[in-house]
Amino acid sequence: MAVVRDIGASLAASGFKKVVLYNTHGGNSSLVDVMARDLRAEFGLRTFALYGSGGISFEGVSEQEKAYGFHAGEIETAFLLSAVPELVDTTAYTVNYIAKVDKPELLKPENASATFAWLTRDIAASGVMGDPRPATAENGARWVEQAATRIAAALEAMARYENLYHP
Repeated sequence: MAVVRDIGASLAASGFKKVVLYNTHGGNSSLVDVMARDLRAEFGLRTFALYGSGGISFEGVSEQEKAYGFHAGEIETAFLLSAVPELVDTTAYTVNYIAKVDKPELLKPENASATFAWLTRDIAASGVMGDPRPATAENGARWVEQAATRIAAALEAMARYENLYHP
């Protein structure tokens, strides 16, 4: 957080008016929100937060995977299969989830009113949190294109954004 603050200070001192904090690591979302607010308050920067793939729907992915496929599951594996298939070891796939969507609980790992703290090792020694088996290069390429389009639209909206209440 100190590094992001220092970058914000430098940007403001250099005359920049806007900054985007782009986060693709879900575990950092709350910190990004805090930093966005702090950069706005301390330096007057119009600060925006952009997350992951820009909110695309990932058509064809199961609800279980959408909810709890956090790392190296179908989506990330599809991205890699489309970009660098030689780095994907399909013989090493494992399937691991921290929760099940068909067994709703009061306490959830994230995105709920009551959550519990967790670490990757709580789910799987392999680091896989999801199911990579359905991943295809074709889906990965399609989702990358959709994400690029959506992220570009968000960046354009951020560039045009003007606060209506305070210039």
